[in-house]
Amino acid sequence: MIVCDLTRNKKQETFFYEAIAAVRGLSQNRYLFYGGAVRGGKTFVAITCLAVFCKMFPQSRWLIIRDSFTNLELTTIPSLEKLLPESNTRSIKKYSRSSGNWFVEFQNGSKIILSSESIHHDPQLKWMDGIECNGIFLEQMDGLDEKTFNKSIERIGSWTIANMPKPILLGSFNPAQNWVKEKIYEPYKSGKLKTPYFFLEAFPKDNPYVTDEQWKAWENLDPVSYKVRIEGDWYAYDQQNLFIYTFNEMRNVAKLEADPNEIYYLSFDFNVNPMTCLVCQHNEMREQIMILREIRIENATIYDMCEVLKAEFNPGQIKITGDPRGTARHSLSLSAALNHYAVIVDQLRISERQVELPQAYPAPAEEHNILRLIANSLLCRYPQLYIDEGCKYLLQDIKYITTVNGRREKLKEGKGGHLLDCMLYYFYTYFSNFIEKV
Repeated sequence: MIVCDLTRNKKQETFFYEAIAAVRGLSQNRYLFYGGAVRGGKTFVAITCLAVFCKMFPQSRWLIIRDSFTNLELTTIPSLEKLLPESNTRSIKKYSRSSGNWFVEFQNGSKIILSSESIHHDPQLKWMDGIECNGIFLEQMDGLDEKTFNKSIERIGSWTIANMPKPILLGSFNPAQNWVKEKIYEPYKSGKLKTPYFFLEAFPKDNPYVTDEQWKAWENLDPVSYKVRIEGDWYAYDQQNLFIYTFNEMRNVAKLEADPNEIYYLSFDFNVNPMTCLVCQHNEMREQIMILREIRIENATIYDMCEVLKAEFNPGQIKITGDPRGTARHSLSLSAALNHYAVIVDQLRISERQVELPQAYPAPAEEHNILRLIANSLLCRYPQLYIDEGCKYLLQDIKYITTVNGRREKLKEGKGGHLLDCMLYYFYTYFSNFIEKV
């Protein structure tokens, strides 16, 4: 038996009954969306719907798609396992937890199957052509490609069983400046979103399970991000198209001196000309971040950069971070047997333990928004965050790089943006927990 109390969140309850009506053919709606801000209860209510569909329609198949399997493991799977514990043998037959074959099977033969979008490995989404299912839940549609939405509409209702449910597509999303805004939110806002589309806007204030600690953590968000992600304002970013919009020269720029007793954090961007690196220090006890210096070498390789660094830094006093793609073995400046970080370790004579990269980097579809959120929140809210006044090119990037169609727009001369990337990699590696994950 599946027991789920949605009565404490009236919007969840409304969405659930609308989905039940749709799958039973009592409503003409087929594409149902829920959300518009963080922590509105999107994942939980959608999984509840799928679980109930499984019980209602034996042998049915339901698919959940998210941008990456990493994000499925971080968010969707824990929610699924909480709602449908494997110990509930009256309902659950088994779990298969292989990343290439992840599903939960019910005693009546129904399945909920999880898959990543994989569009960067399969741009035409050929893997979806063979899908046979009764319905699909697209989680965090704002991080998915519009092709995935269109393919999902093609595939729902393709699994034939004796007691056929009506085909149904569920979706969740947060505010975004992409196809979701154009296709769903703007028609909804103007009153033009018609059957078979249905959208119910939901916010954290609607969710009684949001804790006081969560609300307190959100106080670290910059004002624009708070409007977008907590209040569900889809247009707040339109007021500021700069990628970094909270930078304040009076607050964030100073003449700095390195602390000779602290670690130096070197953050790299690779496969670019000029080759770039930022030299930073931070002390979390003092709540202080200092971006001390930019290094920018024209027509250089990573070996040239290492020669500069070897002359200036004690190997025991540095840590390395930067572009997580620097581990790839197909750089223009390296042999096939090496990657950038292997070269740095070798040339600077440091331990591999001194290379610190984030364990879970955002998928390409959501990288822009997450890095922007963290950087603007830190620049606005971190007690002491300073950039040395001599970082000419980094300050140029900060002041002039804009965001266009969900991407950072490099400066026109083609040589800007890379020091901003160094700063973003540094922030993500060491300060992504400044705001609790939203």
